[in-house]
Amino acid sequence: MTAPEDIDVVVITHGHPDHIGGLTEGGQVVFPNARYMFGAAEFDFWKRGENVREARKFNRELFVKIVVPLADRATFVKPGDEIAPGIRAVDAAGHSPGMVAYHVESQGKRLLIWADTCGHYIVSFQRPDWQLDVDDIKDKAIATRKRILDMAATDKLFVAGFHMPFPGLGMVEKSASGYRWVPVGYQLNL
Repeated sequence: MTAPEDIDVVVITHGHPDHIGGLTEGGQVVFPNARYMFGAAEFDFWKRGENVREARKFNRELFVKIVVPLADRATFVKPGDEIAPGIRAVDAAGHSPGMVAYHVESQGKRLLIWADTCGHYIVSFQRPDWQLDVDDIKDKAIATRKRILDMAATDKLFVAGFHMPFPGLGMVEKSASGYRWVPVGYQLNL
């Protein structure tokens, strides 16, 4: 089993509490030897704290407390940057101002880790143009959702979606009403 001290890179998609809350425990960094990867625009937005909507004020406080102290151990990435061989940052801004997804490719297999691009496995797929309250920049989130759903369906990518049903892995198919989430069985006989 891998110990927290053995982790050397931690990649963050965006700065919402459910994605940064586990970086510290009791005020101590959980992964003491890790380098952290943050989207440059995402980090900058939360650090500056300008134009943070009221519903996200606590989020901003948490970000400043947990993430800002990690800046000296961080690498700030932009869409298109290669994080490591076969791992590329993808623009997924909207749900959060600088959210980054990650396209992973190895031995001819591809996976898109899209973070919170889709908040619900039915609504976000059948009605990608609907605004979600949890999206920080609503119009941008809609455009991103449409673009990424189309990319995943067209390129037949496996997807890891953070708020998709267990096990959170699947594919996207085009349907008459938009798109459809096709879950991958958790036995992963791929």
